[in-house]
Amino acid sequence: MNLNIQAFVLFLTLTVGAALLQGPIAVKANDSTTTHVNETSERGDTIAPNNSCVQSITTDLVQKLKPISSVAIAPDEPSDAANSEVLRYLNDMTAKIAASPALTRRSYDGKDKQVVISFRVHARGELSDVRLERTSSPTNKILDPYDLSAKGAVEQAAPFSAFPSDISTRWLDATATISYPSRESLVEEQHAKVRAYSICKDLAHIGLSIYTMKDNAADLEKLEALADQLQKYKQELGDEFEVSRLQGNLTDKTTEIKKQIARISKLNKFDTDCENKLHKEHFPSHLRDEPVNSSHPDTSTLGRAFCTAINGGGTVEFLVMNERSPTVGIAVKTRKRRFVVILQKKMTGDLTEEWRAVEVQTPSDRKAIPFLLGNSFMASFPEMVQDE
Repeated sequence: MNLNIQAFVLFLTLTVGAALLQGPIAVKANDSTTTHVNETSERGDTIAPNNSCVQSITTDLVQKLKPISSVAIAPDEPSDAANSEVLRYLNDMTAKIAASPALTRRSYDGKDKQVVISFRVHARGELSDVRLERTSSPTNKILDPYDLSAKGAVEQAAPFSAFPSDISTRWLDATATISYPSRESLVEEQHAKVRAYSICKDLAHIGLSIYTMKDNAADLEKLEALADQLQKYKQELGDEFEVSRLQGNLTDKTTEIKKQIARISKLNKFDTDCENKLHKEHFPSHLRDEPVNSSHPDTSTLGRAFCTAINGGGTVEFLVMNERSPTVGIAVKTRKRRFVVILQKKMTGDLTEEWRAVEVQTPSDRKAIPFLLGNSFMASFPEMVQDE
């Protein structure tokens, strides 16, 4: 039984390792969402991180991890090994090679790997005679990825700095031993994958929250908290696409809500002032909040339309013209205009009712207002009632 378990664990390690060697760590997904257990929002919406987000952030987090592979360089000449300046120079070379992007992070097949590369570095720092002295897989007749990684790391690190004055030789022959451990970084990379999944799940939740925010001060405060959260992710991940996209969405939503709150505040003040005017003019209370087909908030009810006319500064009168076939009129007289707009109560597509501007009359003429123009007429009503 124990042998079977060990064999299964070895098979699993080899399978995962081989997949990781081929490219960035990926989380399997169906379509655009992962197959992890999804969470549910308060509204019942399924929240699942986008797979491309998980892949991208996992790659970013792994790239930020410290290299696990190690590089050791020793001079070929015994006399050079006793020269402190030579050793200091080789240490600088070691650090540069270890930092090369070409260097694979670790072994991915469950076995420790080691590659030995010999080379010659000249007094001006040029590199030559790069040779593979020992391959990571002696049974292979061709270079494997670890051999290519080691050779590429040495070659890409060149040219090196020129010899200091204390090194009088024309060149140095040296050997680099590059080791790829099999296990040390696996846990770190798995932690990076889990962290990426957690971040992307959080980002998906933030995106849904931004979308569902309402136009009120409480949700505006929630957006400010989300902005702080996104900023922390930006500090951790840099200019990651999903974070930047959500920051843009949040900024747009915040601006939209602030404008809407300002509009609501202005309209509330309008309604407060309007209430006194309606009472003073004995406006029919049952008609005050009746909806009007208008895209302008100041004419969106009969009461508001009447107050808007009063605010224009001219003479205004509200007329109940027919109660059985509900018809009313708002008569306006300014220095420039004298007219009556006739509104009738009509059924809408969802079987509710609203008042629509159907006709406009002047002392010498009358014109029907086409159905499609009633909304725009009432939207322009605040301008027409100005006593200019």
